[in-house]
Parts: sequence; C-alpha cells; structure tokens
Amino acid sequence: MRRWLLGFSVFLFLFTVSAGWARQAEAEVVFRIGQKYYEAEGQKYPMDVAPFLERDRTYVPLRYLAYALGVPEKNVGWNAANRTVTLNLNGPVLKLVIGTPAIWIDNGRREIDVAPLIRQDRTMLPARFVAEALGYVVNWEANTQTIRIVLPPAAKVLASALNLREGPGTSYGIKGRVERGEVLRILKAASGWYQVQLENGQEGWVAAPYTEPLPTLPSPISRGTGEKESNNPKPLDFTPYRFKQPVRVLLSPGETEVKVNPSGNYALLDGAGKVLVLLSSNDVLTFTALSLPVGSNTAAIQVEKNRETVGLYPGPLVLAAGQEENWFSLTGGSFSGKAFRGNLRVDLNNGALRLVNELEMEDYLKGVVPGEMPASWPLEALKAQAVAARSYALSRVRAELYPQAPYQLLSDTRDQVYGGMSFEQPNSNRAVEETRGEVLLYGGEPIAAYFCSSNGGYTERSEDVWRYPCGYLEAKPDPYDHHPSNPHYGWQRTLTVDEIVSCLASRNFNLSVVEDVYVVERTATGRVKVLEIWGRDQNNQPVRQKLGNADYVRVVFGLKAPASDLSKVYDPATGRLLQITFTGNGWGHCLGMSQWGARGMAEKGFSYRDILAFYYPGAKLLKLW
Repeated sequence: MRRWLLGFSVFLFLFTVSAGWARQAEAEVVFRIGQKYYEAEGQKYPMDVAPFLERDRTYVPLRYLAYALGVPEKNVGWNAANRTVTLNLNGPVLKLVIGTPAIWIDNGRREIDVAPLIRQDRTMLPARFVAEALGYVVNWEANTQTIRIVLPPAAKVLASALNLREGPGTSYGIKGRVERGEVLRILKAASGWYQVQLENGQEGWVAAPYTEPLPTLPSPISRGTGEKESNNPKPLDFTPYRFKQPVRVLLSPGETEVKVNPSGNYALLDGAGKVLVLLSSNDVLTFTALSLPVGSNTAAIQVEKNRETVGLYPGPLVLAAGQEENWFSLTGGSFSGKAFRGNLRVDLNNGALRLVNELEMEDYLKGVVPGEMPASWPLEALKAQAVAARSYALSRVRAELYPQAPYQLLSDTRDQVYGGMSFEQPNSNRAVEETRGEVLLYGGEPIAAYFCSSNGGYTERSEDVWRYPCGYLEAKPDPYDHHPSNPHYGWQRTLTVDEIVSCLASRNFNLSVVEDVYVVERTATGRVKVLEIWGRDQNNQPVRQKLGNADYVRVVFGLKAPASDLSKVYDPATGRLLQITFTGNGWGHCLGMSQWGARGMAEKGFSYRDILAFYYPGAKLLKLW
C-alpha cells in the first residue's frame, strides 16, 4: 500500500444507494482482494464488484465503502459533465476528478500517486483514501490480501485550534475549543467527524481531517466517573546508541520528500524520545512534508514504513541507531543515493523537511577528509588533513555558531565538505583512525585550523586576509606548495569597467561608473590587501571607496586567491580606464595549511606532525580522546 495523508486525506466516490442511506460507522470494516463481500462487526455484506489491486493500491467500489463508514447519501455530489465528485463533510468540501491524480481540499489542490477510475460501471478508489479521510486507521495484511479499517481510540489535534461542536457538522453550535497537540478520546465517527471526550470529561464533535488518529491512547483519560482507562501497549523495546563525541551536520535545509533505508537496527523516535516504530535492514521509511488545510503556515511530517502509513507528526523525529556501526542510505533530495553513519534528525523548516545527520566525530571525519583531499595522496598528508579537520570541527561545535538550530556544522565549503559514508576510502579512513582524538590547541582551546588548496608559495596572516589577528597563522614563504602537479600557479582574471561595476553592485557599492582602481595596501607577503576605487555614484558625484581585506577583494572579483598584483589598460584617445587584470598564484584564502604543500612535505619524508607544526606554528597537538 502506498502513502497517503493520515488524518486528513481526501477521497472521491460515485455510487447508487437506496433512499434513506445513513448510519453510524462500524467499529471495524474488512475488505479482501477478490471477495465480493465486506465484513463489519462480524457480519458479511454482499458487493457486486470485488476489490482489486492496481499499482500497489487496493481499489474498492465506493458505494460499499462509503456505506460501511457511515457517510450520508445527501453529502455526495456527482457532475457527469466534468466527471467530478464532491463530498461535503458538513464543513470541509473534498473533490476529485476521474482520471486525474490530484485532490482538492476546499479548492486547494494536492497531487496524489494514483487517479480514481471507473471499472464495471463503478467508481473505484484506493480504500485508504476514503477511510483515512474519515479519520480511520487502515492496516494492510499482505499475506491475506486484506485491508482492515478500524476507528482509532484517540486522536491528536493538528490545527492551531478546533471548535468543539454539539454535533457532526459546522451547522451545530460551538461548545468549546481544543488546542494543537491536545489528545482526544474517540467515542464514534460520522461523516468525517469524531465524537470525542476531553480529559475533563466534556464531550463534543470535531472535524476528523484536522486531527491525527493515534493507534493507542497516550495516557489514561477520565470519563468523569473517577474510573480511568488506558489501552496503552507495552513500550517498544529499543535502546538508542549514545555517541561519545557527537556532532550534528546539516545535510539539507529543505526537502519535499526523502526515503530512508536503514542498515542495522534502528527506531523512529518522536521529539520526546518515544519509540514510534522499529526498523531493520529490509525496511524503507518515507518522510513527506505536507501543508495541512488549516491555515497557510501549518505543516506536518507524514511518515510511512514500507508504503504503509505510520502517522502524521509535527516533528522533530529522529531515526536512531541501535549500534555505532549502523548506517542508512537516502533516496530523494540533494543527497540521494548517498549513505551516512549514525542518526537522521528530521524536522520542519519553513514547511520543508530539514535533514540533520548526528554521528560520532570520528565517523564524520571519515566523510570529510576524502572530500577535502584526494584519498590517493600520501598517508601523512591525509593524517595532517584529518587533524586539521577534527580541530576545525571541534572549534565550531564548541563555539555554538548556530544556537537556535539543531545542527552545529554545515556540509559544504562554508564549513567542510561532508559526503557521509559514500565518500569514505580505505586510505583516508586509516588517516582518521591513526590520529583518533588528536586536536590542535592554542591557548588551551581547539583551533579553527583553516586550510586551502594552494597558498601560491606564501602563507598569509589572518589580519591581512580577514580582519583579526590569529596567533597560530603566520605569513612566510612555503617552498613545498609549488608541487610539479599543482595547477594553481600563473592564473589571471581580466575585468572590463562594466564588469567591475557589476561586481561592486553585487556587494552594494554605490558606483555607476568606475574611473580608476589603485592598490593602496598590501599583505605582509606583498599581495593585494586593499583597493581604492575611484568613480561616480548614481547622481554623477565623485566617489572614492576602499575595498579590503585581501579575501574580500578575492570574493568580490571572483579571484582564485588573493591577487599578487593588477595591471590596467586605458583608452589611448580619452585616457579612460578600459579594464584591469588580476594575476596571482594559489587557490583559496592562503591561510593555514596548504593541501598541495602538505602533499609536497609528505613526499619529501615529513610526518603529519611536521606538516602541522609548519602550517600552525605555536599550536599544540594533543590527544583529547
């Protein structure tokens, strides 16, 4: 059975019934593939068309399904001209069109994975659509080809607030209100409405599409007589693995849907740590971000296990590993096809799924090192990269740069490139394992061990490249960077005056014309640190603006590294500036360790400790775990 929206799904049906059709919903309804009868409360009722499977959906003749679930005949409309059915649930209006894989909730369209169809002169629809729209729980038994539809014992309010009414419809008076997250005991269902009992004993009716059916009662609810009842099952037995040095990495800020295939024992936990479902290596868990039909900013996470609905949740949810060596793979989204160790945290971010990977620091580094440095390079260079990456990550974790977010690191070049288990290579894994727990410290704290691809023959000071000094980053020649295979020497970039204006405008500089560009300050190694731009603003007034430091100049003009120099070309007739050309060596900000330099040192016989001492002078290498 494929996915559907638990608690507020939409359905369509077309049927013919006898007059006066309306009744209370049954407590349980059973349909079997190929059988021309359905069962309700132990009785068999004949049908003229048997249910069948198509595209992994159970299709049922809707006349019988609707009758079994107690939907009044007067609430169903059929427009033969456009083959449209409408269903009025005494409030929300639901619509579907034959042959169209979409549904409408009060005119808001949603895509679905199959379309309603007509077969043997009967309108057929996946039974799950109808039952879940009316607030029922649907279970699929594959071995007997059976769907079993039951009224859940409780439901949780998904809307920000719901009216508690005197009867099943908006025409009935309002008795009170229930708030988001409140758990209601279900007494019976009728036409897409629940008759419910609150914890204080008050009874009334709420619209089922705006609630999440719960398979069990989360806690006992009093009937007002002093007697307490609970249908709670025994909690699922699962102990999540506790990471010793955990790190949380943002994989994606927003996905619509993602499928997860675990390897090893896993469990899905809610925000309070309650086990929702157990999983093993053959299972597939699907997360889908849904916009609920109650307010423009309301969303929820739909969860399915093996295409069967688990529930609809506000989040966060955690796919938790039972053992350290467990891992999972993703399908869909920006990390589709990749595997990751540890846990997956899923919550909602602006109505989309935010994915965060929580795992051991050492396992994280195994997915970083080969993404930052080729795993085929010498082991000592890879070990230096592992220590630098570990030091950088630990410094970022302790700095709490994203205090309001559920993650500590980004997975791209804004922090470190992280590709998970799919990036891992034997040589880089060995580098991580042989330096386990080793961190560079300065002043007793882990350093942000910056590194770049190539420094072009010189390391730079932090105060020249950025703004503030850093005691373990020095300016000095690097004889190891100019490796015979290093492709980052002798680059140049030419820009016309119009391109210069465009680059400056992207950084909010108020210049309409650039008349000249001057180098007014250089770094300790002689690179361009500060430029002064002469030109005119939008009012044709003369303007002189400074641009620095070295890395900002690099970013604004799209240079490979801080420039060694610039040259200019003027119009010989008018003397006006036509273009400038930046020249230089290196790739990146030129701070800290050069990866090409680390390779060069390793190939000359230096150890990873020698490499780190050269690029981070004054920092101490200690084993923290």
